[in-house]
Amino acid sequence: MTKADLVEGVAAQAVGMSRKSAAELVDSIFDAIRRAIRNEGRFSYPRFGTWSVRLRRARRGRNPRTGAEIHIAAARTVGFRPANELKATLQSPPHPAALRLPERGREMRSGISSSRREGAGAAER
Repeated sequence: MTKADLVEGVAAQAVGMSRKSAAELVDSIFDAIRRAIRNEGRFSYPRFGTWSVRLRRARRGRNPRTGAEIHIAAARTVGFRPANELKATLQSPPHPAALRLPERGREMRSGISSSRREGAGAAER
């Protein structure tokens, strides 16, 4: 689901609400969530889950291009812990629409373009 899908769903459920108003509503909700996480360290929505600030400690890593060891600094990030009710809904069969691939980018799902699949460029290989 994208933001546009969410906005469309909100506008469809709220009688008389335009897409623009729905987009402003969605933006204001997520801004409030963002502020709560930043200022209070967590945001909890009953029966859905809790977002909270998590601390990532400093660690050593490796530059994949050169193989050189690098220092990765400590950082703050956001974690999400789903509520038991949300986890329970994931155990039921998904809606058939959730199993379909999105229309955008469908042809590149295999990682091979259609021209390569059909044998074009075989001399290059």
